[in-house]
Amino acid sequence: MNHLQQRAAFIWGVILVTGAKLWLTSEIRIVPLFMPHDAENYVEHARDILGGAWFGAYSDLTLIKEPFYPIYLALVHETGLTLPVATTLVYALACVIACIAVRPLVRNGFVLLAMYVVLLFNPMTFGDLAWMVSRSELNDSLALFTVACAMAIFVRRRSSLRGLLVWWVGLGLSLGAFWLTREESIWILPCLIVILGAYIVSIRRDPALVRKLCALAIPIAIWALSEEAIARINQHVYGWHVVVETKAPEFVSAYNSLARIVPDKPVDLTPVPRSSRNIAYRVSPAARELRAGLDGQNGNAWTQMVCKANVRLSCNDIPGSFFVWAFRDSVQIAGHYSSGSDARDFYLRLAREIDAACDSGAIRCTRKATTIFPNPTLSQIPDFLTTFHDGVSMTTGFSDWSLGHNLAPVNRVLEGQYAFVTGSILQDVQVFQGWLATDRAMDIALEGPAGIVPIEGVLRSPSGDVAASLERGGHRRWEDQNARFAFAADCLSGCFFLVTDPQKHQVKIPIDIQAPNFATLHVIYHLDSAISPAVSYNYQLKEGTLFMIDVIYHDVVPLWVLLAAMLLLGRTVRAIMKARVTVPSPPDVLSVGVVLGGGLLIAILAVLTLSYSAAYSAEYLGSFVPLMLFALSLTTAVEGRLALRALRLRLRGDPT
Repeated sequence: MNHLQQRAAFIWGVILVTGAKLWLTSEIRIVPLFMPHDAENYVEHARDILGGAWFGAYSDLTLIKEPFYPIYLALVHETGLTLPVATTLVYALACVIACIAVRPLVRNGFVLLAMYVVLLFNPMTFGDLAWMVSRSELNDSLALFTVACAMAIFVRRRSSLRGLLVWWVGLGLSLGAFWLTREESIWILPCLIVILGAYIVSIRRDPALVRKLCALAIPIAIWALSEEAIARINQHVYGWHVVVETKAPEFVSAYNSLARIVPDKPVDLTPVPRSSRNIAYRVSPAARELRAGLDGQNGNAWTQMVCKANVRLSCNDIPGSFFVWAFRDSVQIAGHYSSGSDARDFYLRLAREIDAACDSGAIRCTRKATTIFPNPTLSQIPDFLTTFHDGVSMTTGFSDWSLGHNLAPVNRVLEGQYAFVTGSILQDVQVFQGWLATDRAMDIALEGPAGIVPIEGVLRSPSGDVAASLERGGHRRWEDQNARFAFAADCLSGCFFLVTDPQKHQVKIPIDIQAPNFATLHVIYHLDSAISPAVSYNYQLKEGTLFMIDVIYHDVVPLWVLLAAMLLLGRTVRAIMKARVTVPSPPDVLSVGVVLGGGLLIAILAVLTLSYSAAYSAEYLGSFVPLMLFALSLTTAVEGRLALRALRLRLRGDPT
């Protein structure tokens, strides 16, 4: 089969495999959740963008996260696609770009298609995060886009500058979007430095060296301009030249001024314990304005919410990294979020007053940090190594992945805006069956916490069996001939039958399978069942297939990583022993870059876990997985071709 035929096979294969992925994940729906600092925040911002109001009215929640994801949500809405479908297609496009990027190394269309399949069916893309409005789902694609563009530049290093231009621009756009999606995006830089560093070394004798080096300015300029554009818009709309307020120098300074106070009673995993706050209240008028928020109902709410979810955290103070949000809430409660300039000025005043007290010796303080990232100590090294190992195991073994969704119940109040932005929300319904008889004609309705609940089905259907039973019990004249009900309703809890007689007297009957019987002098009720709708054969087939895919990755990838690591280590040792310094092969360059980038990500999360109990999760680690699969599949494709060629030569008896 010639190259054109193989290319056609690859294209048709991509179409068919992508269609299969879309079908297998077609049951995924977005779950509307009450998450004002995360999913709900993105949805509200996207809705405001679509309404022409940028990120909406200014508050402490307006500029708390990187801005690209709500922009992406607004773009998806404009396409008419649902969010799950759009996210799947964007990831599929990233996988295609990755394959195209290394096509000069993998010319066999079927091998390239196998790489695409490995990347596309990454289990992280159809786990519980896929059921959420989660920026991490987009981040997986952006990470792969970014590294693929860098690899394309390195693989095509002998091409003309014009031939590389589209990849340089692609690198800048994808890196800019990636950087504006999550706050810990710095982890991808080691990977890019290794790849582009190898590119620079490999073109050192190229006649067009200067021009090709100048091309490095293209992605850097796009990256910097994207940051500056967002900051200028925020300056114009809100009065603060900043992209994310938690990275703003004014906020970081205020936070670290509080965190540097030496507490009378330190609390583990609590950056600013109550005793530190009491000292701040004594020396700073600005800090005193925060007392109502930090030590009142707001602070107590954060304390109780977080400590119940994590046994390592104190239930007597605001724990972990959540102090950041309690702190910002308190500034809002104190009335300093009327505008960006107002909030900025308050943070400056707070930092100035506390630092002055520290510098004068009025209170005991440590050296002031320059970021809100915790500073690990030497005594934490053993724990860090253990935690780092756990992160590596979790990432390579897909141990934090779950099929379907195990999320909180759907929030009905937010259902409308989620549906508007995402175009696809989960409808949690139950099917109720039973009977309800009355001693006279009465109206029956189903009510929930928000009022009348619409149903699909009937509240009254023929019930000869019920009538016969009631007659035997002495209820001969009851309204029992149409007492049976069978309906589906979006009503998981807090629902009841409202039975109203002609005199407008009402009886409320809670619908609870744990209490299936209810009776008064005028009403008799029995609930036979309250079950979820029957799962279709198609749903079972899809879920079973996805589960088997996960099992394959779970069993194969750890061994695959081990073999690839041994191969890379062996080649490195052999090169050192021969004292031969050459530019590594593209698979080795990608592997080293991915290892360093992933190592930095896991290290960052390990420090956060030790300092703030911010546990590892698929949300934080998932963006590294496509790069790991990219490196593994490319290494296997290239090394497999070389091994096959060597085997053929050996079989032919060729001494070379």
